[in-house]
Amino acid sequence: MAVLQLSQRSGSLLVRPSVEGCQRALATSRKCVRCEPFLRSSGPALRRFVAVKAARNDKSGPSSSNDFNLAEYVEAKVEIVRHTKEFGHVIFLRLMESKHQYLPVYIGDTESNALEMQLNQKRSARPLTHDFMKVALDTLGFRVTKVCVTALVGNTYLARVHLSPSGRDASAKEVDIDARPSDAINLAMRFNAPMYVSKQVANKMGSSAHQFVESPESHQEIQRSCRNAKQSYHDPTVMHRLNLQVAIAEERYEDACMIRDQVDKMLARDRALSLLVAMESALHDNRYEEAARLRDFFLALTSQHKAHAVEGLKEA
Repeated sequence: MAVLQLSQRSGSLLVRPSVEGCQRALATSRKCVRCEPFLRSSGPALRRFVAVKAARNDKSGPSSSNDFNLAEYVEAKVEIVRHTKEFGHVIFLRLMESKHQYLPVYIGDTESNALEMQLNQKRSARPLTHDFMKVALDTLGFRVTKVCVTALVGNTYLARVHLSPSGRDASAKEVDIDARPSDAINLAMRFNAPMYVSKQVANKMGSSAHQFVESPESHQEIQRSCRNAKQSYHDPTVMHRLNLQVAIAEERYEDACMIRDQVDKMLARDRALSLLVAMESALHDNRYEEAARLRDFFLALTSQHKAHAVEGLKEA
């Protein structure tokens, strides 16, 4: 059966399953690869489902770069690459329009090691993946002109790598291709290319690096604070998820798919809600550090919304 996956960090998009595929899975195991995550509210799976529709609409192949508008972006530079116990490997991109604002980008071990080797001008005995990509592009007559973090879908950043011919076919148009931010940043560092972050993303996710200092919270304290955060926000997906369980139990597969898509849309429209459900599922799976991080993002976002509401009342 075809499976749709958008991994937590890679952003790789595979095939969306059909209703018939969903039906076969449910008939045999009572677990559909797309419906089951909503029943358990799995954190990584939630990010996958929230990202699906918007990621599908994002350009996945080479395209013209004429639509890049510098006014909609802020330049960024790699400031820190840090490994933390709670957050794993984090790249802090300094947003150049503000001295104390950073965009945290979570990356894997391989991408972090490759970036640190480049920053420290270290070379491996054999070419690593990003070194090979640079050599391949050079050989094909292309260079990276810039990379852009274009959007935030769920908890996944989307990025584009802009390529331009170098010398051999300089008359050809510049193109841009979809990429993981970790790969885009690694290539930008190897080509000395500028990096940009969408102002919309920067305004939403820019923060101080100090908030990523290791937390001394115990698991019990994280659970208690997450429960308190949940009480402050209404979750309209609860009844839908209950109805999804009933539909699956009664083998009403098309109804289950429709309910699942309704939940998908609700989470895609409401970032605070998507963070809340992801936090709940992280707690369910005992991923306490991730739950604490999602809680902090949720509280910061809701606090920002309240501040804007108060300002609007004052102006009125």
